Parts: sequence; structure tokens; C-alpha cells
Amino acid sequence: MAGLQTEAVDRVSGQLVEVVAPLKIRSDELARQSRLDDAEAECLYAIVHQHILKKDWRAALNLLRALLGTRPTHLKYLKALAFLHRELGNFRQAIDTYRLLDVLDPFRPEYSLSMVQCFLQVKSWQAAEDLLEEVIHFCETTVSHPESLERARAMRHILRSDDDATGQSR
Repeated sequence: MAGLQTEAVDRVSGQLVEVVAPLKIRSDELARQSRLDDAEAECLYAIVHQHILKKDWRAALNLLRALLGTRPTHLKYLKALAFLHRELGNFRQAIDTYRLLDVLDPFRPEYSLSMVQCFLQVKSWQAAEDLLEEVIHFCETTVSHPESLERARAMRHILRSDDDATGQSR
């Protein structure tokens, strides 16, 4: 069991390096080209937020990418990026962004639960179920995040009920 966990950690770590490395290179280039102070960044984010409220996902995404170029690890901006990717149906990009959020802000099962929803959208049933098991285990062993634990259990139940209803495993 420990060997499987070690392999999973190694696999995820390798995937994260693949996700983070291009972001880091790109962010360094953009940071050299444009400098925004915190107030300017927040003003730009307010414009992004207005586009989100109007459901103008593409305009919001374009501005947010520029903003993330100067602040590639800002949690609020990354959360917005993941949200926009989900709304646009870019589920793989959303998964990658949630993985990055999970690395930058660990112990937040809501990122994993959002990833599960994306896995379900791309029909990665096993990945969804495996991640749900991890969330449930984390919440049970840390005795924290009762809402996330309840949500993960409900999602697992629905996923398993679908398997039972079709008489097959995905």
C-alpha cells in the first residue's frame, strides 16, 4: 500500500513539474515586460470580475492571463482561472490549475472536489473515484472540513450508484 502511495506521489509530482515549469518561465518573461503594483493588479482583477459577472468568459480569461503573468501564484487569480476554464469547458486546464492550487494552498479539499467534477466531465471515472477516496481519507484522518467530507461521500455514493445501475464498473 505504501508503495502505491509513493508511486502516486511521484507521478503527481512529475505532473506538477510539467504544469508549473512553463508557468514559471512565462511569468518571468511577462514580469520583466510589465510591472503592476498591488493596487493596479487589484484594479485589473476588478475588471476581470466584471467580465465574469457578465459571463464574458473569454474577455475575463484574456485579462486574467495577463494578470497571472505578473502574479503567477496568487490564489485568488488562480481560483478565477480554474473557474473560467470550467465555464469554457476546458476541463483539462481546470484540472491542472486545481492541481497547482492544491500545491500552493494544501489541505483544502475543495480543490480536489472541483477536480473530481472536472474528471467526471472528461469521463475519467477512475481518477474521480480515486481522488474522492483521497479526500475522504484526508477529511476523516484530520477530522476537519466536515462539509467537504459530506460532499465527497455523496459524490462517491452517486458514482457507485451509477455503476450499480448500469451493472458495470467504469
